[in-house]
Amino acid sequence: MAHNGQRIEFPTLQAMTAHLDRWAATSLTSPEQWEDALTGTRSWLDYSARNQVLLASYGIDGPVAGPETWRLVPSTTEGRGCAIRAGEHGYPVRVPITSGGTEPDPYLGGHRPTRAAVERWEWRPVFETAQLARRPSPGALSAIELPEHLRGPGGQRDLAAAVRKVAGATIRGPLPRTNDPTRLLSEAATRLRRSHKRPALDEALAGQAAWLVLDRVGHAPTDAAPRVDPAALDSRERWERLQDVLEPARKLTAALGVTVGVDLTASPLPRMEILDDRVVPAGRRHRLPAASLEQLPVGRWVTVGPYTSAEWSARGEHASGSGAFLRLNKTAYLAAVETGDGATWRLEDIAARTGNGLLVTGSARTLNDARAEAVAAVRDRYPALTAPTVDTGPSPAGAVEGWEQMPRAGRPVAAELWHLTNDITLYVLPAPGGRWQPALQTPSTDGIELLPLQPTQQDARDQAELAGRRVARMAMIADPATSDRNLAAFADDGLYNRADLAHLISGRLTDADTARVINADPADLVELLGAAGFSPATTVAVLAAEGVDAATAATLLPSAGVPIPDGIRVLHERWDLPNTLAAELLDATATEMRAAGCTATEIMAVRPRDVLRTLPDDPHLWELAAGSMATAGHPTTSIVDHLVAHAPTPEAFTTGLITVVEPDEALAIAASRRAHPDQLAAVSEAAGLSPADTATALATKVNDHIVLDVINIRCDGDTESVAATATEAGIDSSTVQSWLHPPAHGNVTPIRSAIDIDSAALLDRLPSAGPTSVDDPIRSLDALMLNIDSSGLEPAQ
Repeated sequence: MAHNGQRIEFPTLQAMTAHLDRWAATSLTSPEQWEDALTGTRSWLDYSARNQVLLASYGIDGPVAGPETWRLVPSTTEGRGCAIRAGEHGYPVRVPITSGGTEPDPYLGGHRPTRAAVERWEWRPVFETAQLARRPSPGALSAIELPEHLRGPGGQRDLAAAVRKVAGATIRGPLPRTNDPTRLLSEAATRLRRSHKRPALDEALAGQAAWLVLDRVGHAPTDAAPRVDPAALDSRERWERLQDVLEPARKLTAALGVTVGVDLTASPLPRMEILDDRVVPAGRRHRLPAASLEQLPVGRWVTVGPYTSAEWSARGEHASGSGAFLRLNKTAYLAAVETGDGATWRLEDIAARTGNGLLVTGSARTLNDARAEAVAAVRDRYPALTAPTVDTGPSPAGAVEGWEQMPRAGRPVAAELWHLTNDITLYVLPAPGGRWQPALQTPSTDGIELLPLQPTQQDARDQAELAGRRVARMAMIADPATSDRNLAAFADDGLYNRADLAHLISGRLTDADTARVINADPADLVELLGAAGFSPATTVAVLAAEGVDAATAATLLPSAGVPIPDGIRVLHERWDLPNTLAAELLDATATEMRAAGCTATEIMAVRPRDVLRTLPDDPHLWELAAGSMATAGHPTTSIVDHLVAHAPTPEAFTTGLITVVEPDEALAIAASRRAHPDQLAAVSEAAGLSPADTATALATKVNDHIVLDVINIRCDGDTESVAATATEAGIDSSTVQSWLHPPAHGNVTPIRSAIDIDSAALLDRLPSAGPTSVDDPIRSLDALMLNIDSSGLEPAQ
């Protein structure tokens, strides 16, 4: 019987939310049900928070994947992958993959599978283990392995240090004075709101997010997450709040994984790599895409056509008549085509590094002659492609990418070689005792250099490749024209270590400086790389490979010669920091953030004062600015304070204020934030209040003299109307009279009467006023409206 025999579909977003509403109303009503849903998501950390909530609503237990992914998992049936039971329907999730299917093959005729590049989100079905006809074999789904220093009770200290580093990249300002991972993660979770429109997590929900993170590394403080009762929430808010918990938990788990060097969000299942192999990549000369080559049988000619010259041209061929293709191995093939008065043939390899995929060509009188000559040429020049039965020379360097069998004469069948470059050849040879001998040959070695014996053939391959790439890297870095680029590639290839770095750059440093490289701290390392003549970009790559934390890297980027705008981009791309946090660490100005490509929302999140100080009095720009600050997550009170301090006109102030608060609340909020009388008058008029209503609304909120100033502006300076309105609002008549007839100012007694300051002489000494600096922050703020998300312009609800 099928575990899920009914198809689940969501034709619209409203259909999905209705499904979640129904589920929350019936299955998310008690603390126990909430905990079951929360803990069930631990198997789906590689999915988004929304997909985790969807999977929980289906009642799934354990990992999920699509049919193709399950086929990659070994099953209990030897030699076969897992398979979905007949009659099962998948559970829909939103994934960034386009629809599959078949399409006409313009190269070989018939149809071929479609593997489109990622273009948009769409619904795709996933299946749980209960839906499998062939279940995974024991050990096929292995959990992540934590580093040794984090395991057991002894890992608490290192865990606390790692959590503190993660929290430091999340929490603005000083961290709480504690080493308790739960408290640090809870505080960080409250700052990682899913949206500025969503409320911050309360203590219990933030504690649940922290518990999920610590449970992932085996250090949860309790057996169960903090208790939360969702009964008081409506059905929509229940699953929304669950998503609010899962989103920061997933982000913090991923950040903690980066810190400890393990992907904590990784699935125990393999993930399909989606590539568009239906087209020939740019810069290649071979004419058959990988998806078409995959349909050809190995070792047998396949005849196509006949086609006209126009039909062949549409396939990238210069031919007229019939054609034939012979697949030699996974990546190489022969092609022969008629040209009208003869035939041509060619050998192509879609993975070759030389010749852009086209290895050799030839011509013949007929198609059959072309096929015969092509096969003969391959046997003579590229024997590794045809698996020859007689002893011939190995394939030339560049013809085969990877390991190939060595000639058999006088050597074991299992011996292998790899032409890593034109000058470096790697070898793997069987050795006594079942061990394997890795070796390499380079121009600088006298014969073959033997490396330490290895227990398995794969270990020997890895050892030989590592040694060969080190030799190749040394040669490339020794070349001044390519040294900088190649050192950066070394830092990025995953094989980086400090000892190799010292060896590689030793030729550019003194002996004393070379000795310092091994134990140099990040600041000294930046100094040494600069002394060796490497570029800032290469220095950044080395810092990233060293695992330098983002805060330390931010302090070193300027000394490495990285401009602040480039530093923001570097911290965003290499350290996965949001642009806003990167700008804060670098103390970037608004102008520098703009040069770094930050959006207006990001600039307003970090440097609102820089922008507002130079913003002209166009009310529309102040509407955009206030909305952008709200989108960036600024509290309403903070936005109003900025408007009070920087709005150049009452109209600009009112426009910005009404953008973030409701009109009927605007006057009270402006008064509470100490707005100026002219600003209060403009707000009351925009809210549709009469002078009398304005006086009544402000009478208990601000000083009586401020109320009188506001009424005076609303009454256009008619003091009799001001007095009457103020008296009706309950303002004491003596206060009104003191406002109408203020006391005269007393004589000013100079503090230092003996010093006669000649102001005219002082002004004469000052330089003449010049034009405003072009470096004023965000001087040309016309770009603000181009970068602001339109959602930031909606009034706050």
